[in-house]
Amino acid sequence: MIRNLLIALLFFSFFVDASETKLKIKYEQQFDFSEGASISYLSYTPNGEFLVVSSNLANKVYLLSNDGDMKTLNIDEAIDESRVNVADKALYFFADRSLHKISNQGELTTIPEAELPSSYGLDISPSGHYMLSSGYQLLKINALAQQSEPLGVYGFHPRDDFAMGYQVVSMQRDTSTWLFDKSDLQVWSLSDAELINKVEVSGIVKSHKVLNEEHGVLIFNVDNEIQFWDYKKNEFLDQPLRFEEEFSFGKWSERIWLATNKELYEIQWQDNHVRVESKYQTTADELVNRLGHNNFSKSGRYALLQEHRGDEQSLRLYDLKDQPVEITTLPNSEVQFTLNPAKREIATYDYKGDTLRVYAF
Repeated sequence: MIRNLLIALLFFSFFVDASETKLKIKYEQQFDFSEGASISYLSYTPNGEFLVVSSNLANKVYLLSNDGDMKTLNIDEAIDESRVNVADKALYFFADRSLHKISNQGELTTIPEAELPSSYGLDISPSGHYMLSSGYQLLKINALAQQSEPLGVYGFHPRDDFAMGYQVVSMQRDTSTWLFDKSDLQVWSLSDAELINKVEVSGIVKSHKVLNEEHGVLIFNVDNEIQFWDYKKNEFLDQPLRFEEEFSFGKWSERIWLATNKELYEIQWQDNHVRVESKYQTTADELVNRLGHNNFSKSGRYALLQEHRGDEQSLRLYDLKDQPVEITTLPNSEVQFTLNPAKREIATYDYKGDTLRVYAF
């Protein structure tokens, strides 16, 4: 439950069950792995036309077209799951310490200028023009003249974390002392790597995202509370969101999603204020609140969520357009999954049978 509710909150507390919708298997792909290998990564390209599949022990990366045709990509290692980024027009990932890009047309490109970051993930602007390379270097990619510029980051911290927008890159750093917990937030311009602003926050910032670039608003999580910082004016917005239960939030397809163990919210910036909309309240014992881009369609209409009912875990697809409507429930054994961002289909991998299935709904 939220305390100190912020500015505008729309609730849909009712729930409609329409789970009679049947899934249709579009195609299946059987894998013949040996020595305990299995699928470790599963995701679509941003336009939903190609499915990217990787096996860490088999050291293979596969590309499947919309009709199920599969080819093995010329990559010697599996995808590094901790360094993957889905931008507007391509999927980027590190494999074999090299940065690779699969475009919406299914074309594979290697970007040799990019160096593997040793202490943070893969941060790429949604436009695909900028990347944070090793050593806090801002690299211009997909350009004829590729050059890097250093951010003004001094020293090193293993828990540094970054967020990319179209025009800015931001960083959180734990600067706690023996006496006080505190953090720094900093924002730089992507065009020239110049610092826009920085601020010290009381408490340890766990995560942050760029909420709105036009108005310069950053959203961050500190001490079980969601706060907002206007980095252009260097001031905190009033009325933070306080949660009584554990939660997580992230940004996928330019949408901010937040989940507790009972409820799913979308957070937006509209008409110069923050709008928090309750999209779904589970009737199960628990909603699995560790989410990723594989849980949502790009439009925000569909959500594929894991829920616990007693000892059983279910995977359920919901239509969130007007009110939460359950579309269907998927087989429990198929744990690895991804929702197509642009088409009405779901890809799952059955660990027991080493079988990839793509469903239409």
